[in-house]
Formats: sequence, C-alpha cells, structure tokens
Amino acid sequence: MIKKKPLVSVLMPCYNNRDYVGRAIESILNQTYKKIELIIVDDFSDDDSWDIIKEYEKKDPRVRIFRNNKNINIAKTRNKLLSKVSPKAMYIALLDADDLSLKDRLERQVCFLEKNKDYAAVGTQLVLINEGGRKIGVKKYPRKYSEIKKKILHFNPFAQSSMMIRKSAIDEVGLYDEKMVRSEDYDLWIRIILRGYKMGNLSDFLTKYRVHKSQGKYLNSQVNFLYSFKVRKRYIFHRELFSLKAFVIMMLYLFAALMPAGLMVYFYKKFFIGK
Repeated sequence: MIKKKPLVSVLMPCYNNRDYVGRAIESILNQTYKKIELIIVDDFSDDDSWDIIKEYEKKDPRVRIFRNNKNINIAKTRNKLLSKVSPKAMYIALLDADDLSLKDRLERQVCFLEKNKDYAAVGTQLVLINEGGRKIGVKKYPRKYSEIKKKILHFNPFAQSSMMIRKSAIDEVGLYDEKMVRSEDYDLWIRIILRGYKMGNLSDFLTKYRVHKSQGKYLNSQVNFLYSFKVRKRYIFHRELFSLKAFVIMMLYLFAALMPAGLMVYFYKKFFIGK
C-alpha cells in the first residue's frame, strides 16, 4: 500500500483515433490508483476524435483537454502535453490513444518508483491486441537496468505507452527532441540514462498495445527506420554505451538504409515491428 499518494499526470496524444480513444480514456479513469489527472492533446484530428474527447471532459473533472490548431509532429504534441502537467504532479505516465492500461498499471508503477528512488522511470510488458481488442501475442522487454543499459543501442527496450517517469527527471533531462519526427522516445530514454538515472520494466503485462495498419509505425515505416538509425548514430560512440555488437547493429541499419525503399520497409516490418 502507498501511504502518501502522489499525483500522477497521464499524458495522451490523439490523432484520428475515433475507434479507440474512448476505451483508452476509460482504461485510465478506471484505474485502481485514483489520484490522477488525464491530459489529452488532439493533434487536429479530422475524424470524430475531438467530439469523443470533449464528452469525457464533461463527465470527469480529472480530464483536461487541448487541441492543436493544425497538425504538428508527434514530438511537438508530446512536448505540449508535458507543458500542461500540473506543478503538483510527481509522476508522468504515458498512454497513446489506441492503447489500453490494465486497471492496476498505475498503482504498480507508483509503488515501484516510491520504493526505488534511484529509478527515473519504469515500464511494463505488453499484451499485443488487434483492431478489435483480441489478444494476438505478447512482447517482452528486459527488466533489469544492467541489461537495459547494455542493450539500449541494440533495440529500444521500452514501450512508450507503458512508461511512468519521475517529473523531476524530465525537468532535469529536458523535453523530447522536436527534430525527431519518429523515435523521439528512444532518444529521450538514452538521454535519461546518460544523465545517470536508472530505468527498468516490471515483469507484469499491464499495457495492451494495439497493432493496426493506421498507426504511425506502419504508415511511416521508412521514416521510423531512418530515425531509429539516427538515434543509434547519435550515441554509438558514447563511452558509456559503446559496444562492438551495437556498432555492428548500426552498420546493419546503414546497409538496410541503402536498400530500395520497398525492401527497406519490408525489412523493418519483418524484423523490428511486433517483436
């Protein structure tokens, strides 16, 4: 049990998620951990997402909503969400508008961070679901910080929709890099670790990650691939992270980047999505 319950600010970007955003919101409002604020920024959706979001603001005072006056990239939208966090919030939780949090996700993460003061952030394991919400698999991430730091340039060891981060760490490390059209989370995790903070993942499957063809990683596979390479290139020679295996992986990315666009997209989807 948590004796003194800190405020958790849950951040949800939304763009054309009319089929899923309501269920995503409800998965947060129905958490066992009640001391929350849910901040939603709609990135100028051209479907009914904004109308759906407004209905939830009317029903629950913990919901705060904002809308961009034009469509901007995801890093800028996430930074706008961070700018709206209450000064009283101690933790920041992330959930995309097409994903779901199991009811005790936030409580488990708050308990972990309250007990482990040297950790800046913690994620969870994933249940993969399809458009209709049916389970189609799982995705496991490394739990221990020592393994995460060793492998962080091999692959992104965190699912952004599952993360909870100390607000004080974000205040120190800074916001998402708005030049990163994709892989903005991957860049942020590395910066947090290089600042000397620990990060980990719970062993529990507390986040449902929806796999569907309208999500960004499928629509922009080539861009995702190139920005993932850009992150590796940015940090590969940092003395705390360099390894021969990480260098070889980066070279494989470089080789793939030289492939024809269609082949590169196939390679990315085959080996880097849903694994």
